[in-house]
Amino acid sequence: THVKVLETIANVNGKPWKHQPSALV
Repeated sequence: THVKVLETIANVNGKPWKHQPSALV
């Protein structure tokens, strides 16, 4: 469930990972 992890990280950073996927890569 990498999506859950990315979602959590995005929430902490305050950025929607769905709109900024490359930012987490």
